Amino acid sequence: MIQLEDIPNLASLVSSFDQQQLANFCRILAVTISELDTGSDDKHTLLAKNAQQKKNLGPSRAEVNQGKVSQLLECCILNTSPEESKRK
Repeated sequence: MIQLEDIPNLASLVSSFDQQQLANFCRILAVTISELDTGSDDKHTLLAKNAQQKKNLGPSRAEVNQGKVSQLLECCILNTSPEESKRK
């Protein structure tokens, strides 16, 4: 999965997109901020997946990306730099 926080100058990059590029980027974002279900509907698989998630102490990749997108939106809407947004 794409790690949004590893993309340097993401806010300035997004602000330079034309309409088509922005539309395509939004499609990509939809995947990067969603929790991908790679398992099946088998109860044993879901139980095992749930147990594994409880063992993981940190946030999921999707949760980290959701935070980055929130920060990016704040920067674009408020017209602030990412550094200013982090301080709030």
